[in-house]
Amino acid sequence: MPDEKALRKPGFMDGARVTLGDGQEWSIPAGVLTLDDSKQGVGPFLSASEIELLCGSEIGHAVDFVGVLVGLAGRMLGVNYDLTDADLAVLLEYDCDAEWSIAMWRDVFSAIRFGDRERTYFEWLNAVLHANGIDPEGRTLKSAADLANLFVRQGRAIPAGEWVHDAIRKREDKALEGLF
Repeated sequence: MPDEKALRKPGFMDGARVTLGDGQEWSIPAGVLTLDDSKQGVGPFLSASEIELLCGSEIGHAVDFVGVLVGLAGRMLGVNYDLTDADLAVLLEYDCDAEWSIAMWRDVFSAIRFGDRERTYFEWLNAVLHANGIDPEGRTLKSAADLANLFVRQGRAIPAGEWVHDAIRKREDKALEGLF
């Protein structure tokens, strides 16, 4: 059985602690969104297509989703740990009928997708609505997005793309600093 502490790499990046298939807690660093296609598949960097799949906008088949999630989980763990394929098979066991497995993968998904929450799209929505005197609590996502886009058209808010682009660049810089 793999030993979490013994397999840590130099430059270990503390992240979400998730109990994996061996019963131990492992640290999964947050995925870092990237606009630079040359970084796709490198360390913690997540491409736009991977994010689209994880966020549900392009999920065609559950098998595709699980395959992408398992691959990303292995890659994120590889940022922090020196793991063999056999280690990953134990840690990332998937059993769609077992409650422990479903709970584990829910935690893994949350760690990868939501680990780094600075200036996300949802925070942009909340900031725009609050700045314009509207409480976002209880609003549907569509309602909040429609209002925020109205405020952008009126010049009362910056577009989400500018906000998110700035956040992504800052995350990329921070992640690169951690790699060197």
